Amino acid sequence: MSSFKIGDLVAIKEKHLMHGEEPAFGTIVADAANLKYYTPEECAKFGYEYPRKGWWSVLWSRGIDAGRVSDASECLFEKVNFL
Repeated sequence: MSSFKIGDLVAIKEKHLMHGEEPAFGTIVADAANLKYYTPEECAKFGYEYPRKGWWSVLWSRGIDAGRVSDASECLFEKVNFL
């Protein structure tokens, strides 16, 4: 069971960043399994499991993709907690 949900603030784990890359963080905006282009046919075409599990769409606030939504596996994320 995933520990992430829509609305969580997440960051890319440091071990997944390129040397000198600005730490990326953003907000989970959708479960990628629910996006329209992850149809059974599209998943088969690209060799993805269907339905996709453990993938999330993130609106990036900082990092190389700032201002964009992209999909990534939850294995790349860590939750960001503000005190």
